[in-house]
Amino acid sequence: MQVYLVGTDSVHATAAVCDYLERRGAGDGKEIEVIAVAASGDEDGDRVGDRVGDRVGDRVGDGEEPGERDAREALNVARVRLPFVDTLRTEYRDTALAPALAEVAAEHEVDEVIVGRTTSSSETEANGDGSTGAGSVVDGVLEGTSRPVVVVPVPDATAESESESNSESESESK
Repeated sequence: MQVYLVGTDSVHATAAVCDYLERRGAGDGKEIEVIAVAASGDEDGDRVGDRVGDRVGDRVGDGEEPGERDAREALNVARVRLPFVDTLRTEYRDTALAPALAEVAAEHEVDEVIVGRTTSSSETEANGDGSTGAGSVVDGVLEGTSRPVVVVPVPDATAESESESNSESESESK
């Protein structure tokens, strides 16, 4: 059985990883297991929303912080988009994503770790400090596990939203 560990913190990253798994033919009679891990912390161990300048205490719905809500919604996307998977496990961690993935990879016989890279992190150049320029989560995952890591590009959600809005505006004006 092929075991994939998926790291995500947004619905867009999860959708990109699901597309990647579909393109790889993950559901074509192969036995596969996907462990999807979502996290809402940052590299310093702070919860998203707890840092200076963030909307501290901003709660949504049933008392979740926005980062936690986004992470849990990302797991819901995996449940919907991966019906072809034999076994799907989802886990939410209230910590930074990279250490959470390293922990889960150590706990399970993981064949491959898959994470998304947003447009903003892919535009960052390697700056001589030992980072890859692919983003702090990718760097942390590469440092924290000996498993193969696949980095899937995640389309810029902001650009997509603006593009859809512009398309709607153009069709309304015709």
